[in-house]
Amino acid sequence: MKHLLHLLSALLLTLPLFSAAQELSAEDFYASAERLFAQNSYNGAIGHLDLAIDHDKNSKYFKLRGDAYLKTQKFGQALADYNFALRKGEEDHEIYLNRAICKINTEEFDEAILDIYKFLETEAESARAFYYLAVVDYFTFNHKGAIDYIENATGIDADYMEAYYLLGAVYGEMGKMDKALEAYEIAYEINPEYHRVMLNVGVLKLENSDAEGSLDIFENLINESHDFGAELYYYIAEAKLALHDKDGACEAWNEGGAFGDADCAMNYKVMCLGSKGEKSEKKQRLTKVTF
Repeated sequence: MKHLLHLLSALLLTLPLFSAAQELSAEDFYASAERLFAQNSYNGAIGHLDLAIDHDKNSKYFKLRGDAYLKTQKFGQALADYNFALRKGEEDHEIYLNRAICKINTEEFDEAILDIYKFLETEAESARAFYYLAVVDYFTFNHKGAIDYIENATGIDADYMEAYYLLGAVYGEMGKMDKALEAYEIAYEINPEYHRVMLNVGVLKLENSDAEGSLDIFENLINESHDFGAELYYYIAEAKLALHDKDGACEAWNEGGAFGDADCAMNYKVMCLGSKGEKSEKKQRLTKVTF
């Protein structure tokens, strides 16, 4: 009997929780999704927005879910939500800039430009808008246009690290090494935790026959916190090979292969384990600034 009373009490205590859950409205789910989004929990936000949308097809729910899909690089889903939100009358003009970012990633550059211009109608002093116009010009090889837009962006926000980083990429592709290094240096001063800047400085030096200088940079990056370990060992190997240190290059390719880099694994097999007479070529990677 005592056991039964405890069980009944536990059941009664849980009933209000189930009842409260069943009474959550679309706005409740939307509010919780906003909190999750602010905490960078984008998949959690998407789940709560799915529940909100089950209750109500409010445009702002689709806009926020589109933002969460954009953060998780699900550009097709983000575009679908942005398009639906606009058809439903969404008035937050940020949606045009975010839709443009999706279109840049799906290489719909002309449509991306139109969306950015639409966003600029209400946000004429947006550094981000000019930055993404520069990104479009960078990807379509309009270097002068990219530089002009970057100057607009940094004129509005002098600490816009990504803009200086992009400027370094543009000058690098133009073969203007001094200007590229200057832009990268500014970017790194603004955010010294963004180590990909220095990776690209090293790549730039390597491309300009300064293998020793590039190797110093690459080796200093080994113990830093970043997400490009495999890529780093590929370039360490390239620098060591340029310095006629084949054994060192083999060690680096082996390390990169352990990180999952297919080119490193292939080069280690061909250059370091290959038998005499075996006809195979070393994998050469196109060196291009990465974002």
